[in-house]
Amino acid sequence: MGVRAVRADHPPEAEKAGHSVAGEAFDEGPRQAAALIDGVAGICHFPVTTSKPEAQQFFDQGVAQLHGFWFLEAERTFRQVLRLDADCTMAWWGLAMANVENPERAKMLIADGMGKKRDHLTAKENAWLQSLSDYYEKRKGGDDDKARLRNLVRDWEQIVVDHPDDVEAKAFLVGRIWRNDAYAGVKISSHLSLDAMAREVLAVAPRHPGIHHYRIHFWNHEKDERALDSAALLGASAPAIAHNWHMPGHTFSAMRRYADAVWQQEASARVDHAHMARFRVLPDEIHNYAHNNGWLVEDYVYVGRGAEAVALAKNLIELPRIPRGKAGGNVATQDWARDGSSFAEGRRRLIWALFTLELWPEVRDLAGTPYLASVGDEREDTEIARLLGLAAFGTGDVLGGLRQTVGLYEKENGLQKQRDAAVADAEAKNREAKKSEDEGAKARENAANAFAGRLAFVRESLAELAVAEKLAAGDLSGAKARLQGLGGVPETRLARYHARVGEYARALELAKAAVESAPGQWMPALRHVTLLGEVLQKARDERWDVWDGWDGPRFEADLVAANEKVAASQKPADLAGRPSLDTLGPAHWSPFAAPEWTLTGLEGAVRTSADLAGKPYILVFFLGKECTHCMDQLNGLVPHAQAFIEAGLPIHGVSLDSVDGLKATLAKDGKSFPFPLYADEKHEVFRAFRAYDDFEQQPLHGAYVVDGSGLIRWQHISFEPFMKPLFLLEEAKRLLALPAAPTAVAGR
Repeated sequence: MGVRAVRADHPPEAEKAGHSVAGEAFDEGPRQAAALIDGVAGICHFPVTTSKPEAQQFFDQGVAQLHGFWFLEAERTFRQVLRLDADCTMAWWGLAMANVENPERAKMLIADGMGKKRDHLTAKENAWLQSLSDYYEKRKGGDDDKARLRNLVRDWEQIVVDHPDDVEAKAFLVGRIWRNDAYAGVKISSHLSLDAMAREVLAVAPRHPGIHHYRIHFWNHEKDERALDSAALLGASAPAIAHNWHMPGHTFSAMRRYADAVWQQEASARVDHAHMARFRVLPDEIHNYAHNNGWLVEDYVYVGRGAEAVALAKNLIELPRIPRGKAGGNVATQDWARDGSSFAEGRRRLIWALFTLELWPEVRDLAGTPYLASVGDEREDTEIARLLGLAAFGTGDVLGGLRQTVGLYEKENGLQKQRDAAVADAEAKNREAKKSEDEGAKARENAANAFAGRLAFVRESLAELAVAEKLAAGDLSGAKARLQGLGGVPETRLARYHARVGEYARALELAKAAVESAPGQWMPALRHVTLLGEVLQKARDERWDVWDGWDGPRFEADLVAANEKVAASQKPADLAGRPSLDTLGPAHWSPFAAPEWTLTGLEGAVRTSADLAGKPYILVFFLGKECTHCMDQLNGLVPHAQAFIEAGLPIHGVSLDSVDGLKATLAKDGKSFPFPLYADEKHEVFRAFRAYDDFEQQPLHGAYVVDGSGLIRWQHISFEPFMKPLFLLEEAKRLLALPAAPTAVAGR
C-alpha cells in the first residue's frame, strides 16, 4: 500500500500533475522507490509496530542512514516503509528525523504522523513521536529554540531512563546533544560525560555507526585523539554510507595525519560514485559530496599527489550544475563562484592547487579552456589573471605575462573610476541632504572603502607579477627591489623568489617558517629541502667560507631532517581493516548511460533512441493536457528552439498522453511546436528515465541532456517542470565541451 492511501481525505480534484497527493511535504522529497542496500541494511535495529517484516527491515536501514546523515536516502527508505505498511506510524517520525536540516518540512511530516492512528503503538513509540511534535509545534519552550532543544533532550533522556537497554535511544540522545552544541549553541558542558554514555552503547554494540560518527564530531577540535578508535572503525561499520568514510578524515586532518585523511576522503568519494551510478543520482544531490571532494583535493596537495589533486578538481568542474534558487533563467544569473556546488568547489580548489604547487606548464595548458573560463566573479577573475600571468612568466612567455598584467592594470583603472564616481555621488547626495561636513566626509570615506579591498587585491596581484616579470627578463636587481614589501604571497613561493635573487638567508627563513606553520604537509617541506640543497651546492661550488648564518654541518643535518619530514608526510598509518579502495567504487564521477527507448510520434511514426545515436539531444518529459505548467514549459522552449538546433541539441518532447490524446490537446489549443512530440501512454519511458513517482504510481516532470555517446550529462526530475531554457542551453553546451569521463591518473 502506497502513501497515496495514507491521505484518503485528499480530494482527487485538488491534485496537480506531478505534485504529491500525500501533501505538499512530499513534493520535494525523493519520489523513487528505496532498496535494501548491502552495507546499510541490518546494521541497526529499532523495533517498531508493523505487521510487515520487510517494513521493519527498511525502518532499520533508515535508522542507520539517519546516523550517517544520509538524509535523502533515509527519507526515501521511510517512504518505502509506508509503501509496505501504511499503518507503521513511526515511519512519520523517521521522515521528520530525515529533515532535521529542513524544519518546515519536518514540522509538516511530524504533524501528519501525529494525525495517524497511534493507539496501536507502544508507549515508547508514542514518546518518540510526541517529543518531536512538542519540539516542532513549540509546545515546550515556545519560540526559544535553545529551550525547546533542551526539552527535546530531556524527553529523550526520559526514554533512556524508561528503557535503559535501548541502544538506539542512547545513540540518538548522544547525537542530539552534539547537534545542539554544533548548530544551536547549547554547549556540551562535559565531553567526557557524553563519551561515557557513548561507550555504554559501544559496550553492547562495538561497531555502532552512529556512536562512532558522533564521537568523531564531539571530540573534533576538542581532543581529536580520543576519537581515534572510532575513526578507525566508522567506515567499515556501515560501509555503504559515504559520510561514514569521510568523517574519520576530520580526526586525521586535525591530527595532521594527511595521508590517512586522503584515504578516508577518497573512500567516501568512491562509495558516493558507486551509489550514484546505481541509482542515477547527480553529485550535488548527495549530502557532503562537494565538501568531501574539495577537502580531498586539498589533502592530495598536502601529501604531494598533485596530479591527482588537479584531476579531481577538474572532474568537479565537469559535473552537472543545479541552478540554485528561483530567480534567473540562465547561467549568468547564478553565483557559480560561491554557491557551494561541486563546480564552485572544483574551481576554487583547482586555482588554489595550481598556485600552491606552481604548476605553470599545466596552467598554460588550461588557459582558454572551460576549466578557467570566467563565471563573472571579479575576485576569481583577478586570481585567474594572476595565475595565468605567473605561469606565462614562469615558462618564459613574457608577452603572455604582460598581457595578463595589462588586463589587471585596466581592471585597476576601472575600479578607481568606479570608486571616484561613488565618492562623487556620495558627496552630491550629502550636499542635497544638507548634511554636515563631518557627515559628508564620513559618507565619502565609506564610499571609497567599499572599493578598498577590491583594489588592494588587484594591486597585490600586480606587485607579484612585476617580480615575476623581472625574473623572467633576468633582471635580478629589479626583482630584488620589487620584492620589498611584497604581500599576499605564500611563504613557500616568496622563499623561491628570494632565493632567485640570491637572498638565501631570507629564503631559508621563509621556507622554515612555512614548514613550522604547516606541519605534516609535503609542499612546504619539499620547498625547504630544495632550498637547503641549493644552498649547500652553491656553498660547495663557490667555496663559501664565511656567510651570515652559514653553518655547513648544521645545514647538512637540517637537510636530512627535512627529507625525513617529506617522507613522513606521504606515509599512511597502518590501520587494520581497510578494504582496497578499488572495491568501493570509481575514483571519479562519470555520467550514466541513458536507457534505450521507443516512442510513437504524432503522425504515428515510431522512433527509437538508436535513431539519434551519435548526436546529442534534449529530452523533455511533460504531463500532457492535465498540466498547464507543462504547456508553459513547452511554450517557454519555443523561442529558443532554433538556438538549441544551432547548438546541435535538438529538443524532443515526451508526453504521458496517448497519440490521440496529444493530438486532441494540441488541436484544442491550436498549438504546434517546432520540435517533435511523442506519446508514452504506458509510461514505460518515464519509468526508464526515473521521471516517475514509484510511491504514488504517477509520472513526474523531467528534462535530460543526452550526449552523442548516449550518456546522460544533466537531468532534472521534479514535481515541477524545469523552466529555465537559457540555463539548459548554456549548461548543455558547457558540459558537451568537457570530457564525459575522467582521464585516468597513473602512478597511484
